[in-house]
Amino acid sequence: MTDSVKKTSKKTKEVKAPVLHAHKLALPQDPQGFTGNLRRELARSVGRIGGDNVRLESFIETLNVFQDFARNKAQAQKEELQKKIADKQARLKTAQEAQLRASEGVIEGKRNVVRQYQAEIKAHEKRVGEK
Repeated sequence: MTDSVKKTSKKTKEVKAPVLHAHKLALPQDPQGFTGNLRRELARSVGRIGGDNVRLESFIETLNVFQDFARNKAQAQKEELQKKIADKQARLKTAQEAQLRASEGVIEGKRNVVRQYQAEIKAHEKRVGEK
């Protein structure tokens, strides 16, 4: 009896090796550069886990807490910014209304000057016309 070797043409699925070094992670772009320190410290903390499940769970739980904190803080900052914008718009509107009232006073003062001149002209014409 001869042994026959069957060859199958199954395509093997390429398995990606897990990323074990922080510098190889595909992190999102940070054009403003405000997460640099965070990234460094996260990478250092991951290195300190040392295969300990308690440390791993502590690390993940800490990330979850900060994730919730970041979302809540961002929402509060957004609301505070909107309030500041609304307050500034209200102050601007009040200032514009005050400026308008002040300009109305200036216009009324000029109208009074014109009336005074008109009265003086009328009085002068009356005197000149009487002679």
